[in-house]
Amino acid sequence: PIVAATAGLSARDAVLGDEGARDRLAAIGYAAPAAALSHIGALTKGTSRRATIQRHLLPVLISWLADGADPDMGLLNFRALSEQIGDSHWYLALLRDSGAAASRLMSMLPNSRWIAEALSTRPEAVAWLDDDAELEARPRGALVKETLALVERHPGAEEAADRVRAVRSRELTRAAAAQLVGGVDPASSAVSDATDAALLGALRIAERDEEERWGRARAHVLLVAMGRYGGRESSFASDADVVAVHRAAPGASEEEAAASALAVVGRVRELLGAPGPQMGVSVDLGLRPEGRNGPMSRSLGAYADYFCSWSSPWERQALLRARPIGSGSLADAYLEVIDPVRYGPAPDGAALREIRLLKARMEAERLPRGADPALHVKLGPGGLADVEWTIQLLQLCHARDCAALRATGTRAAIGAAHDTGLLSDEDADTLLGAWELASRIRAGNALASGRMTGDKLDILGRDARDLAPLARILGYPSGGEGALEERWRQSARRARAVMEHVFWESDS
Repeated sequence: PIVAATAGLSARDAVLGDEGARDRLAAIGYAAPAAALSHIGALTKGTSRRATIQRHLLPVLISWLADGADPDMGLLNFRALSEQIGDSHWYLALLRDSGAAASRLMSMLPNSRWIAEALSTRPEAVAWLDDDAELEARPRGALVKETLALVERHPGAEEAADRVRAVRSRELTRAAAAQLVGGVDPASSAVSDATDAALLGALRIAERDEEERWGRARAHVLLVAMGRYGGRESSFASDADVVAVHRAAPGASEEEAAASALAVVGRVRELLGAPGPQMGVSVDLGLRPEGRNGPMSRSLGAYADYFCSWSSPWERQALLRARPIGSGSLADAYLEVIDPVRYGPAPDGAALREIRLLKARMEAERLPRGADPALHVKLGPGGLADVEWTIQLLQLCHARDCAALRATGTRAAIGAAHDTGLLSDEDADTLLGAWELASRIRAGNALASGRMTGDKLDILGRDARDLAPLARILGYPSGGEGALEERWRQSARRARAVMEHVFWESDS
């Protein structure tokens, strides 16, 4: 396939001599043709099998890279990858014999810093590009089973944690490659499922350490996913928002159980957040009762007492997305505690005012200084927060009587609100469309920039260096950045209009 593609080039395009090469590279989009020539020289120098094959393939590969947002970065990434694994027989054969794999790789490298860095850690993932089945997300149950088996085979905590993180890193790389090839999918649960497996693996390691220290188990700990993670909507740069609940093990006092749970939760955060070659997981417990002032873990009884006596409307709203990561009797018991709270009577007038006041404060205070609200896809008008608060208010008001609304995911909740007549066809489509586009932009920003934190992930940038690779990742052609921005502005305006009617004006 590569030979055929090369044969389709003109004689001038197929020759990579120095004469006119700089002008030709500049003409097809390379900003630093001299540096590009240096990379080409390094890739083709010598008489090795690698150099010979790359000498034949580079004309068409260079042309494919030029179709991306940053061909200079793409060529540099290709050189780095080839120097790392270029002597591998399978890699050279893949480039030579698989038109799909080679073209897919060349479409990724000039657009995504995230995937370039991931492939530098896991270069064997390039082989997945030749097989669509390898790009399919692995089932959550299979990942959990694999992770727990690795923990059992590795008694050392740090070594076991590294294996656990490696599974998650592998699956995030798979998800990124799949979405760069087939389009960013806001419905994908691949990142959330891989994070579930990592947390369950780290929890098992931490509990094992506690048992070895004390000679017995003193507490059983359940981690509960919250926020977008609870809705299985995590993206590549998402934190793992969780709360922890524990139950005393037989023979342990409540004080011993609380101390043990605190140690276990702290150890989970430490194991998954430690520096290393594998991607870490930032475990955030800020959504627990009383926020960052509350205990890191509570017993079931303490949760029940708190929700009966002190819980605020925002905490009830947060519980709408609570999803136990594990299973078993503790998970079942936790749901029995929170379901009457999150799916209880509709908020009264005072609670509605408090929810709306909190949303107004968030709009006024949380936007980064200097950010254009219209381009902030999370907190700006018509962004993720607008859509999610709108559907969550409908859930608070109606989930007690409508079981279909008891969904932790935004897409499912919007669908249920539509099916039960709470949202019209047009309003449901508008909210879902804005939510999906905002989610795609956030994921695309992470893939394009390689950033894992920062406000820029939530913003549709104006700088061409940020916007061009994002637009390509989202399927827009060269020069389509303006169309992406216009689409977002239009989608956000419509979603904001629905939000103002449903959230602010109606009695829900």
